[in-house]
Order: sequence, then C-alpha cells, then structure tokens
Amino acid sequence: MITLITGAPGSGKTLQVVAELLKRDTSRPLLVTGIPTLNIPHDTLTDPLEWHEVVPDGALIVVDECQTYWRPRSSGLTPPASIQALETHRHRGLDFILITQSPMLIDPNIRRLVTRHVHVHQTFAGRWRTEWAECQNDPSRLGSGIRSRYVLSRDAMSAYKSAEIHHKPKFKIPVQLYILPFLALSIILGVWYGYTRISNNAVADIESAPIPAVTADLASGGMGQSKRQNLPADFEPRVKARPESAPAYDEIRVVAAMPNLAGCIASKTRCVCYTHQGTPYPAADSICRYRVFTRDFDPYYRKPENAKDKDVASNNKVKLSPSSSIDSFEYPIPEAPASWPKGNSQFQTLPQKL
Repeated sequence: MITLITGAPGSGKTLQVVAELLKRDTSRPLLVTGIPTLNIPHDTLTDPLEWHEVVPDGALIVVDECQTYWRPRSSGLTPPASIQALETHRHRGLDFILITQSPMLIDPNIRRLVTRHVHVHQTFAGRWRTEWAECQNDPSRLGSGIRSRYVLSRDAMSAYKSAEIHHKPKFKIPVQLYILPFLALSIILGVWYGYTRISNNAVADIESAPIPAVTADLASGGMGQSKRQNLPADFEPRVKARPESAPAYDEIRVVAAMPNLAGCIASKTRCVCYTHQGTPYPAADSICRYRVFTRDFDPYYRKPENAKDKDVASNNKVKLSPSSSIDSFEYPIPEAPASWPKGNSQFQTLPQKL
C-alpha cells in the first residue's frame, strides 16, 4: 500500500504521519528518510533510490519530501529501478508513506500506484484533512473526498520536533465574512418592514372603505344588487317550505305590517276574530266576544294610502262597526277547531243568525 500525504508547508502533514506511526504495528521494521528529529524507534533509510536493495521484507518506509528523489519525468523515458520496484512492493509485504507538497511534484508512475491520498490544508477556520482512495492531481478540489476536521496530536508533537510546530500561519479573514452578518440583518429587517407595511395598508383600506347605503329600490322592496357573492347555502330556507326565510333575502325582507285585530263575529257556540288582512286572529273566546260589541282605540292604525291597501275585511263584506247588529254579518264563519274554548254563559242569549 502506498499512502501519499500532501499539504502546503506548515499545514501539519508531517505531524499527521508521526501520529499514524504512533499507532503502527511495532513488530514491523520502520525505515524513515527526511525526519531527523523523530523520537520513535526506527532505522534511517540513507538513499531512498536504493530502497529495493536494502529494505527488509514486511517493512514500513517513510520518505519525507519525496519529490527530492522522484521528480516528474517525461513519459518517453524509462522509469528508474526504484520506481519500477514499487509496482511489485506488495509481493514483499512493504508499505510506503510518501510526503510532499503537491502530487504534481512527483513521478507520474508513483501517482498511479497510490491507493490512499490524504491532503491536509489550513484555513482561517482551522485545519482540515480530505482523504481519497486514489491520487488526486488537484487536491484543492475537495468535493469528491471525505472531509474531516484535523486537530494536531499532542502525543505526536512530543515525538517530533519541527519548526512547523512553533510557527502558526496567520490568515486574514475574508471581507465577505464581515459583510455577511450585516447583509443577513438587512434582509431580515427588509422582510419585516415590507410585511408590516403591507399589513398596515391592508387594514387602512378596510377601515377607509365606504359602507354601501341602502338603495332606493331596496328600500321600496326591490331586489337590489348585493356586493358579496351569493353561495348556494344562502338560498337554503331556515324554515322548511318557506323559501322566503333563506339568508339570501335577509337584506330585502322588511316587516311592513303587523297582525292588528280588525273585528270579530260570534255565535252562541263560537267566536272568531280577524286581522285587517282577513286572516284569523287567535284571540281568547272572552276577548273575542268582548270585541264584538266594543272597539278599543288603536294607536297603530294607519289610513290606507290607496284603494289597494284597504282592509280585506271590507272587501269580504264584513261590517265591523260596533253599532252593527250581529244579524247583519254576511261573512262566513269557518269551522272552529276543537281546541278553541266554548262561549261563556253570559253570551248564550245572543242570536245565531249568521
């Protein structure tokens, strides 16, 4: 397995390797090149170009700044023996960890043999590491890798001395991050102001809208024109078999008369009263017989304005004058219901000629 660790100077890529070495299998031989201050038991690989001749089987080889030994070469040139031997390194049970700033600084054959690529980078928001299962020629494109937060290991710091540990790069925060909070606040205030203004205008329009007056044709009994839409439910009558009781007619249904007692006629066994429209008036028997000969003052009486409004009783030849004799009544008396009270004994002597 060939692992490639990349990152800019000071990003912590060598410290990443030291942290992995602390977790390695200590039974394996460890050969290191380019990390002179490593405080982990290891052997130094003097010349990485001769690794295939001196490295024992099953060893772990670490080469820091590997671009020093395996620079990019033209595709027409034969690769050196140290690179050709990498093609069969698994036959000997070997693993390599190569460290460099960029994949483009090393031989293309090595890049094709990489099976694990870890890129460490640092921003103003901290250190991050991205990992792929193959070499990425442009690790700055982080979309396809597995990204995670990278924290420097304290154990690795004690096992390795480097100027990179004591040097902390300074990053300038982008101007966009300073503008972003003000931009977000401006958007929130703008939405709130727009919503408040629209709501206030809607309330003002409702309050300033004129209330429609009752038109002349509506006051005289005409249908008028309703400003609201009539729904089918508005035409459902409240009282069954009385279509005029539907809510749609509430605005035009105005009371124009009341059931005034216009007159009464009586016989020995029953007495009937009528309204000025000629309809039965439900008066008690005693009141009915009293009104036959006595007429009280009616403060609600209004003289008809035209001939059509005259009492139906007069059209039916009912003489309601108190001075009229009961014998002169020519109005037919309907059959009284059985529930009506019978005549009082004081009126039993009245004539029954009807």
